[in-house]
Amino acid sequence: MSRKRTERERERQREFGRRIQRLREEQGLTQGDVTRMSGMDRSFISNLETGVYSIASARLPDLATGLRIDLVDVFEEEHGVRNKDEVASAPRYMELVDFISKEIASGLLRPGDFLPREVALCQCYGYSSFAIRKALAILRGRGLIRSWGEKHFVASPDDLKPIELGDGDRIVVRMPTPTEMFHYAIPEGVPILICRRSGTTTPDEIYQADRFYLQIGRTAHERADAHADIWATEPE
Repeated sequence: MSRKRTERERERQREFGRRIQRLREEQGLTQGDVTRMSGMDRSFISNLETGVYSIASARLPDLATGLRIDLVDVFEEEHGVRNKDEVASAPRYMELVDFISKEIASGLLRPGDFLPREVALCQCYGYSSFAIRKALAILRGRGLIRSWGEKHFVASPDDLKPIELGDGDRIVVRMPTPTEMFHYAIPEGVPILICRRSGTTTPDEIYQADRFYLQIGRTAHERADAHADIWATEPE
């Protein structure tokens, strides 16, 4: 599907392509060499260098392999923070947060697309594993990605389930305690929604915030069967 881009974005894409071509030529490689070593299609490499195509972050490790280089410099120049004051004040992992956020917003990364594994992200961007985990935690907290074990993928709004709220029900949003994170396997960076039902003595309900949304309307009787994914407040 074609996407409208501003002229500035197109020019940045062309600049990125020219940089990739220059790096390839400096390594003495042909497009065929890059194709064989990266596993990418040759026409994709050609269109990438001419600025026709852009590349998703999930493919950067493959491109780095094909070029026999570390893409940290390319990443920082194209997508990093250029302002020295910002560099001094912002953690480096925020560069990766901003980069992946933009790819999701532009549609280059779509719901369900997997991100590279943490080891690949470390190798590609030159960050420590701690920095990569912090970046992923922020992306989860923003609801942009979800994690399943060591796999991380772009979240889809269609995956969210409703929390039915009635008159007098109260919702509190906070970060989970370490005990709650361990007991309920909540990924780092994901808040929880605590629902206290009006007029009942049942325990508060805890929901993982990247899996649910609030919906007003139904009565307690109508939502009686909507508790399959609810946790008790206190771990056993």
